[in-house]
Amino acid sequence: MTRPCRIGSTPTHAHPIKQSLFDQLHVKLKEQIKLAQSRYQVLANSKRSSAPEFAIGSHVFVKAQFFHTTQPSKKLTKKYLGPFKVIA
Repeated sequence: MTRPCRIGSTPTHAHPIKQSLFDQLHVKLKEQIKLAQSRYQVLANSKRSSAPEFAIGSHVFVKAQFFHTTQPSKKLTKKYLGPFKVIA
């Protein structure tokens, strides 16, 4: 007479045929996941643009969202700060 397996418990011994089937399934699923990730990566990268090149001495604007200002209201702050000169 065998006891039913409790939820969350792991069996101490598994049938070797079942174990090999699970191992094969695991390998196959990992391959399919890698294939799906590579497909998605190609599509995602095609929509990305490269970072802009800034020359030393050129002037740029910076998004104000990354800086704390002394404005009493966020609504009244400027969206971009600058122009700032690129030094390095």
